[in-house]
Formats: sequence, structure tokens, C-alpha cells
Amino acid sequence: MMLQFLHHIAWTILLFHGMFSTVPPLTLPSDQAAAPHAPSAARGAPSRGPGKWALVAYVFVSHMGVSMTSLTQSMPSVVGCIVPLVVSGVALAASGYLVWGVVVATVKKAS
Repeated sequence: MMLQFLHHIAWTILLFHGMFSTVPPLTLPSDQAAAPHAPSAARGAPSRGPGKWALVAYVFVSHMGVSMTSLTQSMPSVVGCIVPLVVSGVALAASGYLVWGVVVATVKKAS
């Protein structure tokens, strides 16, 4: 349950950033060298780039994946406990990485 609590915090941050934020879509560090600034007309307007909707899709897919692994807990072997922990840990690490990118993008916009 502790992992689910952390998942829901990360998923909420990613979902709200993907749907309602005016921060430009997340880009890789190599992409920022080619286009370091967003056009001035786009600043302040909600961005509808693929990076934003990719976050929403990630939240949906990871939520379903982590939730579905709980079905393996009815297995009589030790696999029923290990599979949900591994899948949840990997998804939480990926979510944490994405949340860190959202925080960095938001701080850059604010400064």
C-alpha cells in the first residue's frame, strides 16, 4: 500500500502536468540545444504537444499495469508476491524520473 500511495502522488503530478500545465512539453537534453526557447507566442498558452499527452497515456497504462499485477497475489508460490513488487518498483522509478523532469521544466519556466 505504501508503494500505491507514492504511485498516486506521482500519477497526480504527471496527469495534471499533462492536461493543464502551460509549461512546454518535456524534451530530451539533446533537443534543447536545437531549440532552446519556445516561441514567444506559445508562452503562456497551454501546450498540446505529444509530450504532454504521452504523460497522460503513461499514467493510464502504468496505473492499469500496476493494478493488474495485484491479481498475481492469489498465486500460491512466492512469485505472487515478487511480481507485483518488481513491476511496482520499476513503474515507480519511471514515474519518479518523469516527475523530476516535470519539476525541472516548471522551475525553468518560473525563472
